[in-house]
Amino acid sequence: MPLVTRYNLLATDYWLLVTKMLVLTRKANQTINIGDNISIKIVEIGNGYVKVGIEAPRDLPIYREELYEKLKQLNVESAKLDMDKLKDFLGMK
Repeated sequence: MPLVTRYNLLATDYWLLVTKMLVLTRKANQTINIGDNISIKIVEIGNGYVKVGIEAPRDLPIYREELYEKLKQLNVESAKLDMDKLKDFLGMK
């Protein structure tokens, strides 16, 4: 009988304690459910890539990590905006 964790996962699924990341083994056309309204399906596995399909509510933003990091960087930069330059740009000086 396989080992079952508190999340009712097989022994091949485990918590990677170093990063606190749940790591699951899936094959093509298999799905992972998160809660009641998010499904992640492994659509295709190729040489060096995995194609993933995500079903989630439309109001839930989903970003690739590199785009999310860029958005965070742009938000930080915009928060540091020089008000004098903005007023000059808007013709308020």
